[in-house]
Amino acid sequence: MRKGVETLILALYACNFANSFSIISYGTNNKIRCNGWLSGSSSRPVLQMAADDEEPGPGYVRQVEEKPKKKKNKPAVTYKTKEEKALAEQKALQEKLAAEMAAKAKAAAEAKAGEEAAEAKKAEQEAVEAAKKAEEELAAAEAKKKAEEEERVQKIAAEAAAKKREEERIAAEKKRAEEERIAAEKKAEEERIAAEKKAEEERIVAEKKAEEERIAAEKKAEEERIAAEKKAEEERLAAIKRAEERIDSYKAMSPEERAYSILFDLGAVDVTPDPDSPDYDSSKDDEYCDENVYVNFDTSRLE
Repeated sequence: MRKGVETLILALYACNFANSFSIISYGTNNKIRCNGWLSGSSSRPVLQMAADDEEPGPGYVRQVEEKPKKKKNKPAVTYKTKEEKALAEQKALQEKLAAEMAAKAKAAAEAKAGEEAAEAKKAEQEAVEAAKKAEEELAAAEAKKKAEEEERVQKIAAEAAAKKREEERIAAEKKRAEEERIAAEKKAEEERIAAEKKAEEERIVAEKKAEEERIAAEKKAEEERIAAEKKAEEERLAAIKRAEERIDSYKAMSPEERAYSILFDLGAVDVTPDPDSPDYDSSKDDEYCDENVYVNFDTSRLE
């Protein structure tokens, strides 16, 4: 009896935490009936859903009309005393309450099992979605990695091509520079040879011209020397002739005039210029004579 009361009390606690509907399973057809209230009253609407029906979505519940229950006529029971009747009624009430509590506990357990099943299904769906998402992320990561690898390969190929182009450019520039250097050296050598040839020709021309000028100068000098010698000879002869004529003129002179003329002709006598002559040069009359100029002479003494 005590164990039954404890079971009823546990059932009451379970009912307090149960939802406002109960789920009852009938065999293998997976029929689910949801009562509107746990009190068991048939005056509330009933929600019923079959597992074999088409489910539009998770958690969908279809509302149907409640079918009226047929009441069973119980056989009449006679009691000897009022106490027996009261005990019987109390017992029946306790049995009814125990049945309701058991039904509510069973309904709560089935509801919990349904919730657990729904949660398990939801968890399974989430696991499937998570796996799908992980696969998509893995595929995206692999695609990204593949794209990065392709980009890296393309970058390496581009760098190799750029390096090759740079090497070809450097080689072309080096080749062009070498060709230009060779051409410049060849041109410089040709110019040097031409300059040397021109210088040699100019040297030969200059030497030839110098030789011609030297010969001409020597010829001219010789001619001038001959002319000078001839002129000197002529002047010597003319001087001799003039001297002879001067000597002859001495004969007609008096001894005084002859002596003066001889001294004058020999340069022993200087003739003082005549100040009254129009040819007289008076620009140096204020200067001292050469014989009257003394070294370190103080000219202030003359003042």
